[in-house]
Amino acid sequence: MFDKRLMQMCPESRKYIILQFLELCLNAVMIVTIAVSVQKLYEKVWTLSDLLLPLIIIACTIFARFFTTKNAARRAFYAHNLYRFSAAMRCCMG
Repeated sequence: MFDKRLMQMCPESRKYIILQFLELCLNAVMIVTIAVSVQKLYEKVWTLSDLLLPLIIIACTIFARFFTTKNAARRAFYAHNLYRFSAAMRCCMG
């Protein structure tokens, strides 16, 4: 659940939350791909030609997760610093 008060106080955090949601979706895609692959392996209906597509999907999700995680951490850091700066300015102003 998203903190509405945080969103009102620091609107820059929306980008951070969107990136986290994208990362969550990528995790779900990777887990489903692995689960389907393990099921095919368990049922012994998996051939070597079926190996290529799951490996490509997993590699792409790992690659995309790396950049979304890195970007989300950067945006969270900037949003935090911006909030701290604006809070300090409000404190000094009155």
